[in-house]
Amino acid sequence: MNPVHLHLLLNHIPLFGVMFSLVLFIVSLCKGADFRKLGYVVTLITLIFTMGTVFSGEEAEEIIEDRPGISEASLEAHEDIAELVKWFVIVLAVSSFVGIWNEKSNKFSPKMMTQVIIVLHFISLLFFVRVNNTGGKIEHRFIGDNTENSQTESGDIFDVKNDDDDHDDHDDD
Repeated sequence: MNPVHLHLLLNHIPLFGVMFSLVLFIVSLCKGADFRKLGYVVTLITLIFTMGTVFSGEEAEEIIEDRPGISEASLEAHEDIAELVKWFVIVLAVSSFVGIWNEKSNKFSPKMMTQVIIVLHFISLLFFVRVNNTGGKIEHRFIGDNTENSQTESGDIFDVKNDDDDHDDHDDD
């Protein structure tokens, strides 16, 4: 598995992590502290996957940036928004650490803390939509070791020609 393939495997985990932790925080407003605490943990795990995605993205860029059909502008747009997403997830993680600390100290209202975290999650999701959209505009055919063999003659990796199409199964005698 090369860094491009690793990046493609990892890149959706942070998005789903933020969505899942958001749901947990929303549910915690009605159901209590256990959901909130789980939301903190999921957010911290999401940070780990986000960093893995960022690092694999940097390596993936090195592999594909000089390939034909790859737009430098697309790569740069994706990289710029990915940097913002990384910082938003760091902010979410810091807010989770503060939330965990607040569970012990009760310096802030847990409900107020949760509401702030929910707002931060919604803002983060807007950036996640953008980073996934810009990433989707980058060609994804370079995940194999031999890119020439990963495509058909038409250039479409999903175009499968059946050899039986050339044979006539009907006898016209």
